[in-house]
Amino acid sequence: MILLSALLGSQNAEKVLLFLLVNESCYATELQKIYGIPLTPLQSILNKFEKIDVLLSEQRGKIKLYRFNPSYPFLEELKALVKKAFLHLSPEEKRVVLSR
Repeated sequence: MILLSALLGSQNAEKVLLFLLVNESCYATELQKIYGIPLTPLQSILNKFEKIDVLLSEQRGKIKLYRFNPSYPFLEELKALVKKAFLHLSPEEKRVVLSR
């Protein structure tokens, strides 16, 4: 999975957006379990995307749930780009993204 990583700054950022595109919402520990990535970098990416209004978060008990911000002005373009990246993933990589 390195299709958008150069543009986004990391493979982890790409993984977050791919997962959100397919699953509509996520929380950091869920991503940690699915991708085997340390929690701190994932939280940093989610917080960065929230800070620049790409994502919104909602506290549900102890879980902070993230989703795309429908008010983000380039949301449809971003989703189209991420969707195109998803279509170029290997079958195994697609299974991981769809593993929820």
